[in-house]
Amino acid sequence: MSVLRNGSKCSHTTCMLRFFTVMRLAMDPNLYFEIGYSKHGGIMTSKIHPVRIPFQLPVNKTRKVDRVVYSYIVTGEELCLVDTGALGGEHFIVSALSDMGLSVKDLKRVINTHEHPDHVGGNTFFKETAKPRFACHAKAVRWIQTLENQFEERPVYGFYSLAGQSVQVHQELEDGDKID
Repeated sequence: MSVLRNGSKCSHTTCMLRFFTVMRLAMDPNLYFEIGYSKHGGIMTSKIHPVRIPFQLPVNKTRKVDRVVYSYIVTGEELCLVDTGALGGEHFIVSALSDMGLSVKDLKRVINTHEHPDHVGGNTFFKETAKPRFACHAKAVRWIQTLENQFEERPVYGFYSLAGQSVQVHQELEDGDKID
């Protein structure tokens, strides 16, 4: 997989996962994408399974707005989750894994595409239940490892009801990085 934060085109000869393209295309929860890439001289196929996670965005003390965010389960040599959704939506991912005959404990890696609370809110749940390695773009590390930075610099009403808690990032990614 390649990490392309800005959605730019990649000239690599292997197929790439482009997070923003996948997010735009995966409006059908039954849709999956196959990614073929060379691994030690062979071809490996991964499947990307979008998981639709509805949540409510608090606007003020009395009003919430219905929203949806997608997470992606990537099956391949190791099980990977792209984004963990808003806090409280973890059960949608757990259910999708179960439907696939998988367990949360099978999860080896979580990749956060960016630091917004509706994309990192489930990080703590997966850290505690699966103990995966966490990865994100280098520019998002300080916001994910210390959510207080994000809240102080970009206060959002109800931030902690969406974001959960900080997690340790094990791998910093740059544009164009490949993830095996």
